[in-house]
Amino acid sequence: MSEARAEPRGGRLSDWWLYAARGLVVALQALVFLLFAALMSPDEFGRFAFAIAASRMVAAVVSGGMAGYLLREIPSRLARGERPLFLGRIALLGVGLPLIATLGAALAVGELPVEFAAFSGVETGGGTLVTAILALGFAFSVVGVAGTLVRVGAGSLAGMAVQQALPFAALALAMVPRLFGIDYGVIDLLTAAAALLIVISGLMILWQTRPTMPGAASGGATPGLGRALREAAPFWGNGMLIALATQLDIVIAALFIPSAELGSYALIRNIANLVAIPRMIANWAIATRVARAWAAGDREGLRCSADEGRRLSARPALAGAGAIALAAPLWFTLYGVPAGAAWPWLVLGLLLAANLATALLGLAIIYASQCGLEALTLRVRIGALVLGAAVSAAGGAIAGSPGVALGSLVLTLALNATMTVAVRARTGIATI
Repeated sequence: MSEARAEPRGGRLSDWWLYAARGLVVALQALVFLLFAALMSPDEFGRFAFAIAASRMVAAVVSGGMAGYLLREIPSRLARGERPLFLGRIALLGVGLPLIATLGAALAVGELPVEFAAFSGVETGGGTLVTAILALGFAFSVVGVAGTLVRVGAGSLAGMAVQQALPFAALALAMVPRLFGIDYGVIDLLTAAAALLIVISGLMILWQTRPTMPGAASGGATPGLGRALREAAPFWGNGMLIALATQLDIVIAALFIPSAELGSYALIRNIANLVAIPRMIANWAIATRVARAWAAGDREGLRCSADEGRRLSARPALAGAGAIALAAPLWFTLYGVPAGAAWPWLVLGLLLAANLATALLGLAIIYASQCGLEALTLRVRIGALVLGAAVSAAGGAIAGSPGVALGSLVLTLALNATMTVAVRARTGIATI
């Protein structure tokens, strides 16, 4: 692998670059969803939102946690002056194993029907839809590995562009035939996007794992497959639980509400999620620094990273939530959300609260993942997910969309509050 570039110092200039880069990513995502909203009917957009959520859950399952493992392993080896991992090992861990898992899932699932209210009376293609979701899930997994290698080798900005922007760019390109009046359904869109992502990500992996300069780094044993799988297991579990936590509400909502309402729920959800962007920026900015500081026993480095994380996330998130709430009547009208009904406003309030909890308390999660608390994070995620899913399912059955949104809020609060206390006990660092 090519030598890693040093992360930029946490000055205000690099902060603005991070905000600018993330802003470009958000703009791309917004444009993609605007394009989909223009080309899809509300019920088709609801089914599209379900398919993307399901694909992300598949990606978390088949990935084996390798992106998170590599993000920790490669910087640690470079910091110790050891040689990085080579193409063969990265290809096996990051591509080969997920491919085997995806093919196994495709054989096991077969013609499993989709029996959700959002698909009532709609021809889904049976196993064809399931296979397309599995293919896109595998593609998302490969993107995660490519983005990790780019992040380590070229810095946070480039890694952010790959992991966050590339999937949406591929979906937008896959939608192009519809601009010319070609009949192009959800299944076709998923399949074309998966093919684009696999090819592009594969090329990125090849580039980032090209040989280093002779003598650049030496020593250090290449971890065996068994060891890599064991060390990746907590990342895998956490990755699956993250995917469930962030996508399960869409899947549960599809069980109880019609596709047109699901489309409005998905739209509100995506706009409310903008509030958590400052937390994402903070995590991207400090993740590798936290890992290096913890490995070196640098308590001051851990404290400075926490200060930077808070500065990058708290005030922007609060301002963003206020702006979204004030502008809601405008964008409700623009996107055809039924502003005269009570449920969209309840959903918006609950999802804004959930994203504010992530923005204000979520710094603890990145500290836990880099400071040896992966197993604890896994257990806490399981408990929070079970609680949140139970509330979402019961709420969805009783109250529809607002009940599902309430489950998201409960899950987010339970996870982040618990891990904030745990990280303080483990590291002595206050992350709130």
